[in-house]
Amino acid sequence: MSKFQDNYNTTPPPNTEELRAGINLDRQVKDFVDVSGVSTRFLDLSLWYMEHKKFLFLLTVWFLALFAAVLWSFCLYYFTYYLLVGVRQDRENELALSEALVTAPRQLQGWTDLQKVFIKALPIGQDRYDLAGQVINPNQDIWATFDYYFLIDGVPTERQSSFVFPGETKTLISVGQTLPSTPSNGALVLERVGPDRFKARDMPDWPTFKEDHLKFLVQDKIFTPYTQTGLTEKLPINRLSFSLINQTAFNYRQAKFNIMLYQGNNLLAVDNYIVSDFMSKEKKNITLSILGSLSTVNRIDIVPDINIINSSEYKSGY
Repeated sequence: MSKFQDNYNTTPPPNTEELRAGINLDRQVKDFVDVSGVSTRFLDLSLWYMEHKKFLFLLTVWFLALFAAVLWSFCLYYFTYYLLVGVRQDRENELALSEALVTAPRQLQGWTDLQKVFIKALPIGQDRYDLAGQVINPNQDIWATFDYYFLIDGVPTERQSSFVFPGETKTLISVGQTLPSTPSNGALVLERVGPDRFKARDMPDWPTFKEDHLKFLVQDKIFTPYTQTGLTEKLPINRLSFSLINQTAFNYRQAKFNIMLYQGNNLLAVDNYIVSDFMSKEKKNITLSILGSLSTVNRIDIVPDINIINSSEYKSGY
């Protein structure tokens, strides 16, 4: 019985050649490539792709959406930061750069920097202001051209061009500026300062040259406050009248005059006026309307603002 059980439970050993043949067949199937070059591995990959195509598509969409959200978050953050902080820094940097430009002309031997002062913003109604500043040229033999603007609570006004003669203290104005709020801080900014020294052969006697070319007589200055003009409805409109006589020997294309109204030493209002084709010995009667709630004006300065060194100012040379 024991011998019978042993014969019954004994299993034949595995056929090694058959196992090897099966393994080789699997490899052949996996590595099979048909005559067109399509392999079994490629078919398996294609089948896997088709089974997971929807999942892969959704995964790609979610990845791109997440990537876009991150980019937008960065853009929104930096844009908000620029609005809150960057704009102010840009203005401060612009002012610092402008200050550097003022000192740049030191390359000219003997040049001393121009001095500048912001005087005040003068209200003229409906959020509009006239602005006044002052530039001082301490150099006695050097004049300069420059651009200027006013910086009011960090907001720059429109740039203008001007000049200053040797040893001159000059009032710079900017009229009719609309400001978003009542100004609390102001500064006068100079840029592109270009100094130049007179050559002795061209300008042997500057004081005499200046006097001969800026000899204008101002007469009959009459100021009428807005309470007496009868012109006031919504805005306070004052009236200023005066006469100008060109006592020089020169004819001017565009003779510009700066007008400053004071009560004592307190500047109340500013304006400018241009006389076109102002001929030698000619007299002009001028009437201006000046905005502002002005009552007592006891000093009126009317100063020529003509670059007499520039030949284009004259109608027929000088």
